[in-house]
Amino acid sequence: MYQPSSNPLRNFVGIVALICCIATVVPSSAVAQDGMSGGGEENIVHWAYGSFLGTGWYRVSADRKAFVLRIPPRWTYRQSGMDDEGNRQIGIEFRFPLTLGLAQIDDLGGIINQENFTTASFTPGIELEIPVTEKWLLRPYLRVGWGKELDGGESAWIYEGGIKSRYVLPIKKGDWGLLGAVQYAGYKPNVGASSDMLNLMVGIETRQPLGQFSFRDNPLYLEWQVTYNRLSDPASFRRRGDPNIEIHDFWEGALAVSMGDKPFRIFGMNFDRFGLAYQISSDNRYRAIKINLRSPFTN
Repeated sequence: MYQPSSNPLRNFVGIVALICCIATVVPSSAVAQDGMSGGGEENIVHWAYGSFLGTGWYRVSADRKAFVLRIPPRWTYRQSGMDDEGNRQIGIEFRFPLTLGLAQIDDLGGIINQENFTTASFTPGIELEIPVTEKWLLRPYLRVGWGKELDGGESAWIYEGGIKSRYVLPIKKGDWGLLGAVQYAGYKPNVGASSDMLNLMVGIETRQPLGQFSFRDNPLYLEWQVTYNRLSDPASFRRRGDPNIEIHDFWEGALAVSMGDKPFRIFGMNFDRFGLAYQISSDNRYRAIKINLRSPFTN
């Protein structure tokens, strides 16, 4: 789990530096082929869904790509737990995600500065962790915020909520979890119609030891997950004046390295894991590569 440092400014700057460094070293060709486009047209997912989609690279057209940077500070007020007598303690976590939309990746020249960012949104919220049993955890959450196009264009209220589930499977080798979620996200712009969508997610994840590999005398583990997401209403990818391109579902596969329950500590911050996730829709029209720092259950 990501844990903020005692210095909020250092925490914020460190996250930006870390993710921006990754953005400058990963080649732009790693973005999806014909991802959010139809026949090469310049379509783009609405920026208000950036916080829901998370940090990643999204193909917009043959010569223009979009990068969503989600900076995820959070504060764990209380950890969840259950004692031997079955008494529960509900965990409480406050979140303060700042999401930036970055365009024209090919023109950056290895430099990311404020002029490259085209949208920004801030959606604070609260997340609870409820131990139903020793093997079953639930995480209801709610986030509400506001965002704006930085060129003085559209602004919007943004909202997201839902409940996530993780059940420990009775498999002896490794740590296996059955995942599920019901998530609702939407936005209300200052001009034009509102939009929302309901996402149903199921999946599985596991943690397996990596033999003799270690990091700073801590054993390393391979974390992998596969999830399927079904949207009740299709998500629209568009540009102004063009017909929408819609997707109804997508698969996600992810690989990462972790130190088990002990987080990596970089720039004074803690991260569960480091890896990449790949998303693809069933009709192959949507593809994306994302940074994988957490389990879908705690993300």
